[in-house]
Amino acid sequence: MGILMGITDQTKLQNYQTDEAAAFQGQATELYLPKNEQEISAIFKEANKTKKLITISGGGTGVTGSRVPVYGGAVLSTEKITRPQQSVPPGFTEVQTQGYTIYLNQIAKKALCPASIPLAVLDTILADYALSYPPDPTEMSATLGGTVATNASGARTFAYGATRNWVECLRMVLPTGDILDLPAAQTTASKHTLVYNTENLEIVVSIPEQKDYDMPKTKNAAGLYLGSDMRPIDLFIGSEGILGVFTDITLKLIERNTDILGILTYFKSQADTLDFVDNIIQNNLSLSLEFFDAASLDFMRKQHPHIPQDAQAALFFELPSEDSLEIVAEAMEKHNAYHESLIPYQKATEIHLFRHSLPEAINEYVRARVGKIASDIAVPHTHFREMQAYYQSISKETGVPFLMFGHIGNDHLHLNYLPENAAQLKKAKTAYEKLLLKAVELGGTVSAEHGVGKKQILPFLYGAKGLAIIKNIKQQFDPQLILNLGNMIK
Repeated sequence: MGILMGITDQTKLQNYQTDEAAAFQGQATELYLPKNEQEISAIFKEANKTKKLITISGGGTGVTGSRVPVYGGAVLSTEKITRPQQSVPPGFTEVQTQGYTIYLNQIAKKALCPASIPLAVLDTILADYALSYPPDPTEMSATLGGTVATNASGARTFAYGATRNWVECLRMVLPTGDILDLPAAQTTASKHTLVYNTENLEIVVSIPEQKDYDMPKTKNAAGLYLGSDMRPIDLFIGSEGILGVFTDITLKLIERNTDILGILTYFKSQADTLDFVDNIIQNNLSLSLEFFDAASLDFMRKQHPHIPQDAQAALFFELPSEDSLEIVAEAMEKHNAYHESLIPYQKATEIHLFRHSLPEAINEYVRARVGKIASDIAVPHTHFREMQAYYQSISKETGVPFLMFGHIGNDHLHLNYLPENAAQLKKAKTAYEKLLLKAVELGGTVSAEHGVGKKQILPFLYGAKGLAIIKNIKQQFDPQLILNLGNMIK
């Protein structure tokens, strides 16, 4: 098979030179749009000969520069691979919609999907079969492969966990051009090693001791997953494209719940808000638990004028049914919630738009100015209030406008600085580094759901020894260091 010709038209390349946050700008000179994994394999094999750099592009919804080709070379997008590369497995049925094909096993509640399928399209298919993919990442235009590459999560991670919990099998093309099928390949795992076999390769990965690579016990999307409890596929989930590009992904699903009740409620004090959150967590009442501080509400008020003027915080959460509504109502009264709206499942889209409109508005705001500085920190629940107080004290010292929102049920908030000029941007960067150090000190992570991309923040978490471990593993899969250069490590 000949090598697929790359596209060099800069007007077509421009769409692949940045991501949602626009914090990084690419320099790629070529774009590949392969139609199958054989074309990807041929591209990679040729790139190894010439040491051409290749950056994998997903849907462009990331905010850490992971898909941005900052070191030049070529971009490879899987968007033209719209069906699984494997044949239909026994028990599965081929389903097509909006130009995409998946294989669905309705009885076993599994779906074999092409990595390029947008989450919104996948959800449309699953809805017809009364099934759901639980992680619910925030941006539904993201591709499935991109969310697996970052171990993405969303509001319902509070109840269901992140992407990792729901991925059963992976098929991918390694940087060498070899195709790896997991768990179908002859792959073994022990407490000390992982063995990966392809037709031409055997790669043995040593699992480091905890003292050398201590993963946070919080929700986490920073660095490679390396632990004695890992499955072979866990190495690749959250690997941010440095070890290969996904083609097929097999997911576990659940029955679709149409009895979900959403509640949007406001508080006049942040202390009451945090007490109410603790109540919900302790009683395991909700599927999600999303927080907005007073500055976030101010930022959203023009677009959503129904927000009360004196609200100091808001929470959006979802109950699996009306069964616990009375208990929740009592908790709301106890903790001085003063205004609420109940939203049945059929209208939940309105509240999801309310939640999602905030990060979209922030990204639009900072793109028009000097850039975005935002945290993706999670800490253990026992230290969350301490971290919350530290957010406030450090950020107020900067004099830079800021707001906080996010997945408070997972002790995971996004603090976004809104600098207006270069001086404020510099102050925000200094404050951001202090936040990272504090999070690690408290046993937390520097990135809970977005990955680290090209932000070069892993040293705060793992130090030089941990980064050396990641680089060593990357070199085993990518000897020429051609793939996604700059993600996680330089």
